[in-house]
Amino acid sequence: MLRVGTLRSRRGVQSGVRSAGATGGVSPNGTTRPGTSSVASVVAEVQSPSAVESRGRKRFKWTDEHNAFLYRTYLTTTKMESDMKPYSVPLHQAMVEKFPELRCKSVQNILDQRRYLFKSNRVPADVVALIRADVSRELGLFSSPSSDESAVKEAIRADNPLSDQFAENEMLYGGMGPSARQRIPRVRVNRSTRKLVGLSNEILEEKVRLVPSIIELHELLVYIGAITAVKENGQRIVAPAMRKSPQRPPWEERLCRKVDKLRKEIGRLSSFLTSANPSGRIRSAAESIIRTYENPENTTGHDVLDLLKQQLMVLSCRLRRYR
Repeated sequence: MLRVGTLRSRRGVQSGVRSAGATGGVSPNGTTRPGTSSVASVVAEVQSPSAVESRGRKRFKWTDEHNAFLYRTYLTTTKMESDMKPYSVPLHQAMVEKFPELRCKSVQNILDQRRYLFKSNRVPADVVALIRADVSRELGLFSSPSSDESAVKEAIRADNPLSDQFAENEMLYGGMGPSARQRIPRVRVNRSTRKLVGLSNEILEEKVRLVPSIIELHELLVYIGAITAVKENGQRIVAPAMRKSPQRPPWEERLCRKVDKLRKEIGRLSSFLTSANPSGRIRSAAESIIRTYENPENTTGHDVLDLLKQQLMVLSCRLRRYR
């Protein structure tokens, strides 16, 4: 039997709970619960500037200016790779002084980017040539031109129409290594080919007297003379191609194909024999393999599987022995 006082007390508790729900209060079981003010404070904390900034941080992107300056600084620090003493810290300091946005990068990050530039040819070949020429001139690796050299240059410039192109190519490819140079295509023979080759040889004859070593003659002047003649002939100079992985000999290719085929057939046949309910595709493939290798001595699937394993062992041993 219900009493009036009990009903009134229950109604009072319910009204108190409703009034406390807006600002936080006591729940019917006696525990406190947060209201709208505490929820608003949590939302404000989540949407704070520091949290938004951490979520909106973007990945740093290396620009062409960063890469070119890193290439130049590396060559300057190592003196054109002739002095390979520890250069990581000076290289990092120079990059941070030039670009303050690189302060977040560690010394290892700078070294990794330098290694990536040299392996992937990220900097164009013409830019590399100009950088090497400038760094060599700054370090004093190129001696100042003497009076005889100046006279030879003036004589060549006055008589030979290829002198300007030869001088430009000499500045472009002067400090470049053989692996970074552009590939010279075969010369297309036409009416003016012999004349161009003769003009290039005249310049080389005058410059041979100024070359201090046979290495510089072979690696520098011969290449510059050849590329000058090719450019004046109207041919296109292609960029150096990426090095490909060494190709395997034909006998190794044949053995590897046979080994791969046997492994594939062994896998399909084993799946058919060990599966309680093989699919239609596996069943048809296994039946085709059994028909291919079936003979009076090998009539069942297990016999064919043993035969394939023996052939695979023979070919694998042969491949290891030939290598």
